[in-house]
Amino acid sequence: MSRSPFCIIVLAVLTVVATRGRLAADDAEPSRLAEALSKGDAGARLGTLSQIARFGHLAIPIVPHVARRLSDADPRVRAAAAKLLRQIGPDASAASGALLARLDDPDRRVRVEAARALGRIPAEPSRLTRLVIDAARKDPEGLSDVAVDLLADVGTEVVPTAQALLAEKDTALILLGIKVLQRIGPAAAPAVGSLTEVGRRPERVVREQAAWALARCGPAALAPLTAALRDRDPRVRGVAARGLELMAFRAAEAIPALIDALGDPVPPDDPRPPPVDGFEEDPDFPLPRGCQAALAAIGPPALRVLVARLESNEPRERLPAMEAIGAFGPAGRGAVPALGHLLVKPGTRVEAAATLGRIGFPARAVVPRLIPAAKNRDPMLRRRALLALGQMASGTEPPGEAHRQAMLGALADADARVRLAAVRALNHVSLIPPKELLPLLTDPDSEVRRAAVQALRAGRNEDASMVRQMQDRGDDPDRRVRKAAVVAWLWGPRPELRDMLARLDSVEPEIRGEVASRLAQIEPFELPCFPPYQPTRGDLPASLFSRVNGAGDALRARLQDPNRRVRTGVVYALSALPNEAAVTVPMLIDRLGDPAPLVRLAAATVLGRLGPAARDAVPALLAHVDDVGDGSDLMLTLPRHATSSIAAIRPEEASRAYARLIDLLVDPRPHVRRAAQWAVNSHLRPMMGMLLAVLEDPQAVPSRRRGVARFFAYSDGLLEQDGSTPIRDLRTDRLLPALREIVFDLDEEDDERRQALARVRELTTQPEASTRLVLDAFGRARIRLPDLSSLLNPRRALSLATLDEGLRDPDPAVRTIAAYLVGVPAEQAPGGDERRRVGDDLIALLDDPDPQVRWAAALSISLRNIEPEQAHRAIDRLRAVLRDGTTRLRPGSWYFTIQDLAERLPDEIRIAGRADSPKLRCVAATALYEFWELGEVTSSIPELLAALKDGDPLARLSAVHTLGAFEGKAQPAVAALNGCLAEPGDFMGCPNEEGEPTEEFDGGLIRKWSAWALGEIGEPARSAVPSLIRTMDDPNPVVREAAAEALGKLAPFNVAAPTALTRALHDRFDPRRLEAAVTALAGAGSAGIAVLVGELRSDDPETCVLAANALLQATDEAATVLPALRIAADSEDFALREAADRAIKQLKDEEKPGGPRNDDEDRLKEEPR
Repeated sequence: MSRSPFCIIVLAVLTVVATRGRLAADDAEPSRLAEALSKGDAGARLGTLSQIARFGHLAIPIVPHVARRLSDADPRVRAAAAKLLRQIGPDASAASGALLARLDDPDRRVRVEAARALGRIPAEPSRLTRLVIDAARKDPEGLSDVAVDLLADVGTEVVPTAQALLAEKDTALILLGIKVLQRIGPAAAPAVGSLTEVGRRPERVVREQAAWALARCGPAALAPLTAALRDRDPRVRGVAARGLELMAFRAAEAIPALIDALGDPVPPDDPRPPPVDGFEEDPDFPLPRGCQAALAAIGPPALRVLVARLESNEPRERLPAMEAIGAFGPAGRGAVPALGHLLVKPGTRVEAAATLGRIGFPARAVVPRLIPAAKNRDPMLRRRALLALGQMASGTEPPGEAHRQAMLGALADADARVRLAAVRALNHVSLIPPKELLPLLTDPDSEVRRAAVQALRAGRNEDASMVRQMQDRGDDPDRRVRKAAVVAWLWGPRPELRDMLARLDSVEPEIRGEVASRLAQIEPFELPCFPPYQPTRGDLPASLFSRVNGAGDALRARLQDPNRRVRTGVVYALSALPNEAAVTVPMLIDRLGDPAPLVRLAAATVLGRLGPAARDAVPALLAHVDDVGDGSDLMLTLPRHATSSIAAIRPEEASRAYARLIDLLVDPRPHVRRAAQWAVNSHLRPMMGMLLAVLEDPQAVPSRRRGVARFFAYSDGLLEQDGSTPIRDLRTDRLLPALREIVFDLDEEDDERRQALARVRELTTQPEASTRLVLDAFGRARIRLPDLSSLLNPRRALSLATLDEGLRDPDPAVRTIAAYLVGVPAEQAPGGDERRRVGDDLIALLDDPDPQVRWAAALSISLRNIEPEQAHRAIDRLRAVLRDGTTRLRPGSWYFTIQDLAERLPDEIRIAGRADSPKLRCVAATALYEFWELGEVTSSIPELLAALKDGDPLARLSAVHTLGAFEGKAQPAVAALNGCLAEPGDFMGCPNEEGEPTEEFDGGLIRKWSAWALGEIGEPARSAVPSLIRTMDDPNPVVREAAAEALGKLAPFNVAAPTALTRALHDRFDPRRLEAAVTALAGAGSAGIAVLVGELRSDDPETCVLAANALLQATDEAATVLPALRIAADSEDFALREAADRAIKQLKDEEKPGGPRNDDEDRLKEEPR
């Protein structure tokens, strides 16, 4: 039945009237709540603020009322008001003055929330700087990273203030100033002198951070850092060397000064943190430090100068140069020929052998020279040659016979240091011949005996005679040998239990500890603690203990041992003797009061293994349900083990433990609450009824109800294994309302609100309700998003109809969230007509008045979640955005960005700053990338070329990357991209996600992607080959690699490209470029393949292996390649044989019927998108 035009008009009018009425009612509600903000107690005011937060943009008019609550008498209300203003964002600018005043609040939480709000709400820069510094002086730890963000966002104006902080006495204030200068980057150059002076301070963390800040200052810091290498203070020299190391290739001008400083009698005091506990640095292969580390970081330019120094006739020049070359490690392979010559030159042989050993496997070409050196009359040369031979084996396959015999022969050397080096060398190559090592178990030198024991232990030999000899070493006169022998015996073929029990009486605590740890490995239990050498699951059958008379007495006698490791181990071992529980249980109850937390944990665990026989332990276990020891993650499991033990001993008493755990969910101590959450999660099913009863009990204390709700928010065990069905007995009708309260409660921490939201989405089966909740929480209520994963939920589908409503919502924050949700991966969203409607609305948002919404829509379109027939309209609108060279995101806006251009996935959320707010044309260019296969996308090339002239490097980068995606269609952009290869130091000072400068992010991104783009364009870009050849000498190694790869793609169209790649192939000083050149030649057609076939005969084994690996793909040239590969397969070098065999097999498979792959399919697999 059709409707008349009159009816349609009437319906339209009624719809408009109804909508206006609804909006009017909505407007009235925030006004009513604004009046209620000054009424009731603190709890009521908190509730009112939480209600206001759910009105989204409609709450903007009442911002002044919310700002007044920043002066509320209750700190919880003040903090909630600051959080609400932060969620409103830049539209709450009227509250900036009140927020600035709260930076001096007596309550830390209020200060932090006010500071976070000011991160999104513009404030007067000079006043903001002064008040943040004042707050930091009163409470340096209070604002921490928030203060850094606020001050850095002020921009260059804050440099003098940050510089002044470097003169403070408080370490926290100094670090604040340093970190602000780090974030500012090159513009902090005026502070270089002050940063260098900070290097005189004793705190390592201050000096390390100062080095980072100096590196981030860029070229302006280079001369001062170079001069500081001559300072009298070794700490200043250490900061200078570390700063130059962090500048990496950009510090090439400092190479002469760094080399001169190598001879300083007092080396620089490197400020980097010491190695982690348990790490023992090998004195023969030390970690690079100071000037050596700086030279290694600079890379090929430094290596060339150092190798040139090896030609000097002055030992004082050669020796420091060799030590510095060793710091390069495998990257120092370019020095191998020169070092090989020095092996036969008196006065330098020992140092040359040591350096070759630090280079390691890539230096294996000099093995024939090292073998005679291992037999030289000089014991120091023999020792260093043997260590080097050990480093030059593959580690997985036996070395050549001569190589092997040189190491084996040295086991009988007259010098103990040489024998020790031989054992270490053999151990490194995984060559453990017991018959040659066994005599060394009685070597007169204790270090040799110890090394032999450790090597034989690594072999896990089953020979009974060898096991006995190892066991005999347990009585060695040297303490370290005894310990090594006992450890090897205990963890070798299963030792006799009687012998282990006898060792428990050793007078040495270390021996008793090792034995007790081994005895604790009762099958099939897993231990909650992992001492050294201990596997995660036991392997000693309990029956072994019952067959040894007196085993229980021997174990119980050690429960009073002064060594806590012994007490812990024997407690676990006693679980193997349940028949002796009557004697054991009282002693274990005493151990529940042990001063060592690990012993208490062991006792609580083992009592449960003894079952009902331990019933007398229940009262003591109940008393330890809240025992978290030292607060470590391991000890936080004690409440869980104590509860499990109670349930195993007397199930009827478990409810008492469960009730105690529920009480602990609201304990004021955070680590106790966390331990209770872990324990409750482990006993969730039996506790379900008690937990739900608390939620529905109207008489329950509110904090107790909220504690239970918080537990459920963090619990990840609410679904069955199918990932969608709630677990049995879970009443979602009781739980979901409590979780929703947390989601929209401003008094809760953001993390808890997001966790609660995740659980609600997990338990909500209706897509419409789940999607609406996300739009309300992250959109209207503006809960802070940390990353994309918080927005998505792979377990629940989205409702496109609800998302479509969100795209048309009057609240821009809701439209933003809806736009990002539309861009979820295709497998998480349905298609069809609904998606087409959503696509239309998404494209329409490219004209939205709010820049944040337009950014979200463009990024969502970049993930191609629109239908093909909508692409032309999307391209037109994106071109319009791209033409706008001025519009930026408002400071304080949040946005996703595609950080990884190769993966094309959104990265973490960022907040647009005052100084670095991105332009919308950046995201428009990114979105156009995804339409690369459509011919009409070439219409955007003029706009992209215009973006290449933008003053914002991010805009230029986005345009470069998109032009490369257009491949041959981007021919008009070749000249412009060619010009971008000469772009100076783009992104200088831009940090990576850890805030540290890196070679890729700190210069050359535009050059790198310009080279890539020219390679993708192909034949139309052949005129760029000369520029790309020059770019292969770019200071940035990332750019050099990209240029080599691009030349490989252009080689078929320009004969100069293969020649340049061949030249790079022969430059061993730059191994990264060399590897890129090999890969490029493999794809450069017949000319490139011919070069690689020739390289199979290179005198450098590493180049041979690279060539063989690259020839895997030479399917069209198999007839030419296979004979050369067969010759290479007979090489003495194992790595080359392996690579050649693999290539031969691959090429033969390609020749079989059905073997050759589809060229089009291969091309698609290799596409970067």
